[in-house]
Amino acid sequence: MIFFEVILLIFASFFAGIINSIAGGGSFLTFPALVFTGVPTIAANATSAVAVFPGYLSGALGFAKELREVPKYKFFSFNHIIGFRWNFRLCTTFNNSI
Repeated sequence: MIFFEVILLIFASFFAGIINSIAGGGSFLTFPALVFTGVPTIAANATSAVAVFPGYLSGALGFAKELREVPKYKFFSFNHIIGFRWNFRLCTTFNNSI
């Protein structure tokens, strides 16, 4: 990996962390930077997802107090049940010939 690619990845990861801490979506920087440096797209997607996971985890831990105040029924609503049912049906009946 050449020096320019290393610098690009450092800046992309730094600014992705800033974007994730504010509003999320830092993968819009990390994924293209990884692909640009020659990482295959599937590996870049997995690497980007794993790289931003600590930020998501620390954000959830940071809001743990606020999450305890939300009524429990809002976490598991009727819409979640219907969505799960239809997604499961789509996944099990999808034709793999594509």
